[in-house]
Amino acid sequence: MTNKHLVNIILLFSLIFTSSCSNDEQCRKDRYIRTTAGIYTVSYNPTTKIRTTTLLSPDSISVQGFGVDSITDYKKKSTILFPLNKITNESDFRVRFNEIVDTVKILHTNYNAYLSLECGCLVTHSIDTVISTNHFIDSVRISVHDVNTSTSAKENIKIYN
Repeated sequence: MTNKHLVNIILLFSLIFTSSCSNDEQCRKDRYIRTTAGIYTVSYNPTTKIRTTTLLSPDSISVQGFGVDSITDYKKKSTILFPLNKITNESDFRVRFNEIVDTVKILHTNYNAYLSLECGCLVTHSIDTVISTNHFIDSVRISVHDVNTSTSAKENIKIYN
């Protein structure tokens, strides 16, 4: 084998190695799906008879999924994330707003979405219903039903205080 052949083989393996790494990074990037909920308050001015909806940022928010050890804490945020269950069609959460605790149940349909041969499939969701207790939360509304990679920057749920 000549030096020229050896150099060509090394270049070929380098090219294959670097292209496979970039695909892996792309797979990780595309697989992150989140359900976003904004927290709002509605005020009513009886003089002008106008309702105003504004974002609300509680001092602290803690989100814990039932059956999950991890807790996500937020400080002075008006948006929180809910990781939906990929196996069942129901996701239950304990949400603490400052010292007031509510439960949020999200009923959803799961779909397998094929990405590519290298990346495989990921699970996307369609939110059907959101139910909550009413200690801090007054009501909830679904604003975007689909939860997938193209809607991950959009707000799926509006929580009203």
